[in-house]
Amino acid sequence: MVIKCGNFTKISILILFTTFLVSSHVFAAKRDAEEAFRQGVRYYNLGYDDDAISTFTLAIEFDPGYEMAYYFRGLVYGHKGRDDQAISDYSKAIELNPKNGLAYTSRGLAYGIKGNYSKAILDFTRVIELDPTFAQSYIYRGDAYYATRNYDKAWEDIHKAEQLGAEVDPRILEGLKKASGREK
Repeated sequence: MVIKCGNFTKISILILFTTFLVSSHVFAAKRDAEEAFRQGVRYYNLGYDDDAISTFTLAIEFDPGYEMAYYFRGLVYGHKGRDDQAISDYSKAIELNPKNGLAYTSRGLAYGIKGNYSKAILDFTRVIELDPTFAQSYIYRGDAYYATRNYDKAWEDIHKAEQLGAEVDPRILEGLKKASGREK
């Protein structure tokens, strides 16, 4: 018995084989990205910032869509005082996952360090929209409102954080009392 193999079948086999090769390459790249990411986290935890940055960068090269590699590299950049690079990486993590509250929080803190309180407030507000029970976001946003001398909104956020069970640093409360002329 002879089985004839027409052009359509040959093309189908070629497409299947090519798909297999591409899938194998993508799988290997993702596996390599995950291993590089885990090594980057180890370096980060040990305080080897430059090694962590290099290794997170490698993870991103293996998988440009690796959201958490951008986030962690941003953390390391922030730790090194390279706030613009940190903000860039947090922004990329947010672009890849618009529901990444950690990236919004960290970017908001970096904006605050740079004195860009309006952007910090926007990021903390987004975190609150994503998780209204995350008390620390109210404290961070309250602190940004305090920095912009919007004491009423700062008090609102501090009260909300306390309602959610957060302990507010007494220094924040004292500063807010003194600046606003209010007790609560």
